[in-house]
Amino acid sequence: MEGRGIQQGDWVIVDADLSPGENDVVVALIDGKNTLKTLAQKDGFFFLKAENPDYDEWLPLEELIIQGVAKAILKRIS
Repeated sequence: MEGRGIQQGDWVIVDADLSPGENDVVVALIDGKNTLKTLAQKDGFFFLKAENPDYDEWLPLEELIIQGVAKAILKRIS
């Protein structure tokens, strides 16, 4: 999630009760795997957008379940 300022070792605070919107950072279950990505929409179809240029977009083959919306990031100090 380099493009959203989330680095390895950061903690993400997620609200499971919020309804997700386009461009929100979400925790999602996509085809049985959990991930943290940006929720995107194109032509009425939702998918997960990687904010790191080294990774592709995630298009669900079977299911996409949004488990929560990121509300805060705690940065690691080391």
